[in-house]
Amino acid sequence: MPAETYECLPCADGSAWILSANEDLSLTAVRYDGKTYSEPFSLASTCVGWSTVMDSDGFSWVAWSEITDGHSYVYVRRAEGENWGLRLQISPTDGAYPLIRADEFGNVWIFWTWDGVFTVCRMGRRSGQPIKAAEFSKTADLLDGGTSGGAIWLIVADGEARHLVRGTEHGGFAPPVALPSL
Repeated sequence: MPAETYECLPCADGSAWILSANEDLSLTAVRYDGKTYSEPFSLASTCVGWSTVMDSDGFSWVAWSEITDGHSYVYVRRAEGENWGLRLQISPTDGAYPLIRADEFGNVWIFWTWDGVFTVCRMGRRSGQPIKAAEFSKTADLLDGGTSGGAIWLIVADGEARHLVRGTEHGGFAPPVALPSL
């Protein structure tokens, strides 16, 4: 059985994009309009982590990390009808395993980590620059993230400890708070 992962992104027009990451690290998309599939579209050749979301305006987005010249950078792209928009590098330095989430204002938020530094960037109606959200040990992992009502939330695993980090798009981030055992 091949080690492929698939995700389906419904579109506002009733079609869907199907994305697949393969053993060779490629990330490919095809569009299904209810009758036929498009030709495969290559999103990344050396993808090492990816995430998808549909925003509140009905656009599908994908964020991924890709190895380029020995570094891992985070990229984002939006599906625009039958095509994909520009491929944008959003991490100014190394980053990996992005999570992408949509808010109620037509924006998407991309969260990623590298060497214990957790970063977030807004794209969409009000795109912004990456913001350092929190810093943990170099082995910490980003478990999840989300946005609502202007608040930004991250859940981080650092060894056995789990932390909740809250911030706002304008006010920065509060110190991490330990999560209770659930």
